[in-house]
Amino acid sequence: MLRPLGQGGMGTVYLGEDANGRLLAIKVIRPEYSGNEQFRRRFEREVEAARRVPQFTTAEVVEAALTGAQLYLVTEYIEGPDLDEFVKQSGHLKGAALHGFAVNLATALVAIHEVGLVHRDLKPSNVLLSLSGWRVIDFGIARPLDALADITAHGQVVGTPRYTAPEILRGEKVTAACDVFAWGCLVVFAATGHPPFEGDISGDISVVRQQILDAEPRLDFLKSDLHELVRAALAKTPGLRPTAQQLLDHLLGRSDDDPTQVRTTSPVTAPTGQEAPPNTETLIFREEAPDDAALSSSEDDPRRRTNRRSVRRAGRVAAGVVAGALAGWLGISPPWASGPPQDLPVLFQDDFEQYGSGWSGGNYYLDSDYGFGYASGGFYAIDISGSRTSGMTSVAPIPGMALRSDKSSHPSTPERLPERVAIFVDLSTRQGTTGRGTYGVFCRGNLNSEQTRYEFLLDAVGGARIRRLQNGAGWNLANIQVGTAAKDGYRRLQVECSEQPDGLRLSMWLDGEHVESVTDGFPLPNGAAGIVVNVPDRASVMKASFDDFKASGTFASAT
Repeated sequence: MLRPLGQGGMGTVYLGEDANGRLLAIKVIRPEYSGNEQFRRRFEREVEAARRVPQFTTAEVVEAALTGAQLYLVTEYIEGPDLDEFVKQSGHLKGAALHGFAVNLATALVAIHEVGLVHRDLKPSNVLLSLSGWRVIDFGIARPLDALADITAHGQVVGTPRYTAPEILRGEKVTAACDVFAWGCLVVFAATGHPPFEGDISGDISVVRQQILDAEPRLDFLKSDLHELVRAALAKTPGLRPTAQQLLDHLLGRSDDDPTQVRTTSPVTAPTGQEAPPNTETLIFREEAPDDAALSSSEDDPRRRTNRRSVRRAGRVAAGVVAGALAGWLGISPPWASGPPQDLPVLFQDDFEQYGSGWSGGNYYLDSDYGFGYASGGFYAIDISGSRTSGMTSVAPIPGMALRSDKSSHPSTPERLPERVAIFVDLSTRQGTTGRGTYGVFCRGNLNSEQTRYEFLLDAVGGARIRRLQNGAGWNLANIQVGTAAKDGYRRLQVECSEQPDGLRLSMWLDGEHVESVTDGFPLPNGAAGIVVNVPDRASVMKASFDDFKASGTFASAT
């Protein structure tokens, strides 16, 4: 431990550092709560749920003491200002910056609610600006028992009244709708520097309470794209507010509904003793790509690159210009084009320089035949041995792509899936690869069945294939010889999965050259995209590296 950071109702938070110099936030629970059996059970349940929240939306849970006399929680320490500090130092958010803040916050709430948690105390100090965007901290876990309803026995509000939903002030059940109300309050704060219900000059909290219960917020300063959505989020009745998923759908332009007509169903409630929903691992989000990335058709990225990346990219810029010209206003590349359409909106891109951008796995040190994660050289690694497994996938954290199982806690929320997606990635094998393994990317992956997807694969001896896998049974739709790797070992793989009248068109390019296009007349259901590595037998070892990943595309209509 380095020093105290602060003290709250349930304990003290310290700044710490691990053996590798990584900064951590260590929350030490007060003895009266550590010794309470009901609190301990809820603490354990909520920590396990929090581990399933995507890291890019919040502070990663690193370690937790769930047994013993002293409970504690260790999370990633996010170096950056909170919303209150940012507004004071840099001014109010407006335009695209305000819209991006609203998207980041809604995305975090979707992820938190999906695992069965409710934040309960969303306020400016709990929203931090990190290198990857705005992140939400201090949700759900280890709140004092009387904070489950956010009301003490004497009727006093526990938390921050200016961001507290009316139903909490009335002593009613805490649900996910409370977080939606706080979302509206924080968007107003980000835009103006003050909450929508501020009270009067005397600072009397009772005035704030009365305003929250009875007064209408003043929102005339918000532009039309946010005005009605925030007004709906601040509805006095929780059942009249949109869900966090519906907020996100509107913000990303995936819903034509009037936000004031959006209604919730069976909202998530704060855990009060029931078990958290099972981990289906069917929801993953990431913050939106920067506006300039979404508008650009080239693959140039202003972020710092290694020389290795710069060399690989130089040839691709010219190829992208040619492909863009061939695509034309229809946005369709002919087979001889040097890549998929360049005018599709960017859904997500990652150079893997920053740990914790949303992919599975942590830091990976390339010291075994089995592992995956962010490598220190600025790439993503998947290493597998046939003696351990036959394959491994990692789903791309495309923003707003909500893939839900049949056990979804929000069954009324429509799925939003990319009907047309183009995937770009640099990939190579490393020393230690043996046997007949394959590596590449996939589309239409079913997250409820890891054995269903379309794969675009390379092998270490110059082969390529387009493969359909369904419930574990696979066959090649195309099998082509493409030659061995480029000089630096990396190849640029580009693929497209696109709905056509006669089926799903699957196209593949390698180093700017068209390899093959096939059409599956009985396409798999829509699904996720990502990277994949396979080995066919116990003697094979595959050590694959992935870099400069990008997904572009368009989303289908609601179903």
